[in-house]
Amino acid sequence: MLSIVIPAYNEATVLPRCLRSLRDQDYQGEYEVIVVDNGSTDGTAKVASRYGARVVHCSEKGVAYAREAGLQSARGEIVVQCDADSIMPSDWLSKIALHFLTCTEDAGLSGDVRYLGEPFWHRPFSIMNHWLNRITYRWLSRPMSILAANFAARREALIAAGGYNLDLPECGDEFDLLLRLKRIGRVSYNPHLIVETSSRRFHGRFWQFMLVDILFHTVLGLLFHRITKRPIKAVRKDVRE
Repeated sequence: MLSIVIPAYNEATVLPRCLRSLRDQDYQGEYEVIVVDNGSTDGTAKVASRYGARVVHCSEKGVAYAREAGLQSARGEIVVQCDADSIMPSDWLSKIALHFLTCTEDAGLSGDVRYLGEPFWHRPFSIMNHWLNRITYRWLSRPMSILAANFAARREALIAAGGYNLDLPECGDEFDLLLRLKRIGRVSYNPHLIVETSSRRFHGRFWQFMLVDILFHTVLGLLFHRITKRPIKAVRKDVRE
């Protein structure tokens, strides 16, 4: 069984498109869709229920808290991550299920993301991330990074790795999870496992992306946390990431 976990904060407008794409999957096996409502005030939970998703409420604001709540509620052997503003191709779950069926020793699987309406300044980062993952996976059998909008892992591996790191904000947590999961088993990368997602998180945020997301959260924050083991306070706690 697969469990798809979607963290959501005030996503009533975009969530239907995501849930429709999950409803239209060609996967013939059993799967559940869990929407973790992270304190929404716009009726996100009602929208999720209307489309047949199981709603889990998480009062602690932050995407890591929402994902951890989803993990603890998941009933499937494979926990699949995506975002509320993403659209999945119809064979997305079939590819994920087949991978874990054939690669029985793998702990996780990362795919790629195509950002809709991506600003020109962010495009080089997407290209660089794609090719770094392809190169490192080819030569080192592991990706350089994972993307939370398109990632799956065995539930037992996630739990053995300690789950989602609640001491890290939303940017450094992905790389931290990759490092911890690699100790449990191989994390694979499939460049043909692609989802489309909104680029709204980048628009009008060049300097915040460079200085806060990349420098503070991902580089300095993650390094500080790994050295001191102290929690890092997020500058933004909105799960719409």
